[in-house]
Amino acid sequence: MIICSVEPIPNSMPGLWVMKSPQQLSCKKLSNLSAINIPISKSFLCARLIKALIFITIFLLIRSSLPLAIKVCSCLFLIYYLINHLRQKLYNDEIKSISFERQQWVLVEQQQKQSYAELVILIHNPYFQILQFVRTDMKRFVILFHDQASTQHRRLLHLQASVR
Repeated sequence: MIICSVEPIPNSMPGLWVMKSPQQLSCKKLSNLSAINIPISKSFLCARLIKALIFITIFLLIRSSLPLAIKVCSCLFLIYYLINHLRQKLYNDEIKSISFERQQWVLVEQQQKQSYAELVILIHNPYFQILQFVRTDMKRFVILFHDQASTQHRRLLHLQASVR
């Protein structure tokens, strides 16, 4: 398969691309999409989001009209959860990589691999993506924060998901 590349505009906003005249186009072979591997790193954006949600919840609890005992118990529980979360440094790191091998999506976790027949990208926004991995007996939802994979890997993921 042959595709013609477009080039980014130098010294401009990221995301702006220019198509050159047919004489200037550089054409090359498309990389092999039949086997891709996307390593997933720890997400610090997830940790910041959890901290922000806990602080907003504590603020709303304090401003609510609940009895004082319920407010104190709820706030203490949320503070305990936040301290426990910070101590364990759980940064959404259960999935080590996402790969596409032999027409199957493979999620590599701590000690196991799970194969799925299809990938559907349900939500894509500036902070995260919600991916749905489907096989005949189950569906699995994965939240992929944008600091867990590079821009090129996310583009490759979208490209491969749209091809199928």
